Amino acid sequence: MEANSVFIPSCESGGAFASKQCQQGGQCWCVDPGWCQLQGLQCRPDGSFAPLQCDVTSCWCVSENGQEVGGTRTSRQTGRTPSCDRKN
Repeated sequence: MEANSVFIPSCESGGAFASKQCQQGGQCWCVDPGWCQLQGLQCRPDGSFAPLQCDVTSCWCVSENGQEVGGTRTSRQTGRTPSCDRKN
């Protein structure tokens, strides 16, 4: 993958990462979707990251390329989640 390209993951219909990921050009590799779910990583059926990501302790917003948006991490103990609205 080129340094300036952005990889968009493949996902199952339930939002988990597909076990086989491929980039344009044909290079493929395997991932463990169970591990991704344990880490709280979620994506949309079209392969883009869901704006709101949560694990067992907190929730946070991510950019379109899956990078955490600074200042958005919120403890689940508060009972609130950050607003992660972003234009697609």
